[in-house]
Amino acid sequence: MTLNEINAIFTDIATKHLQLNGFLIVQDFDINPQEELKYPCLAINPINASLPKSDNGYTLFSIDYTLKVFDLVDKGLENENDVLSDTLEIIKDVVTELNQHPNFWELNLEIISDVNIEGLRGAYDEDVTGWQTTLTLQAPNIKKYCNLPTEAL
Repeated sequence: MTLNEINAIFTDIATKHLQLNGFLIVQDFDINPQEELKYPCLAINPINASLPKSDNGYTLFSIDYTLKVFDLVDKGLENENDVLSDTLEIIKDVVTELNQHPNFWELNLEIISDVNIEGLRGAYDEDVTGWQTTLTLQAPNIKKYCNLPTEAL
């Protein structure tokens, strides 16, 4: 499984989720709420990847993602609790899809870390609130010896 394939899974989840209107694959510093973002928004950032060694070689691929779901709050913050509630449900939906959807089982994609979700109040702008988490996803690393032309050392 490639990074692009995993990103496509997140894109598919975001596109099909009825509450999400925006989706970004960015680094944190690239999120600018002054741009024409559509809210609520899911932003993902692949931050680390590894090939854990096992008795059979490097048969697994794992990657850490930061996920953020955020929305705008009213200037007086009257709807902040509603925004926090909705964005928490969205991030839980994303985790549930990754964990339980049969299409992802067939890919042998799984979350292998605890999912600890932190508040994201006043992020990027005082009008943006939501939640963030870091997930570790694991999939098979199905690679075969590719017989690259090399010379004996």
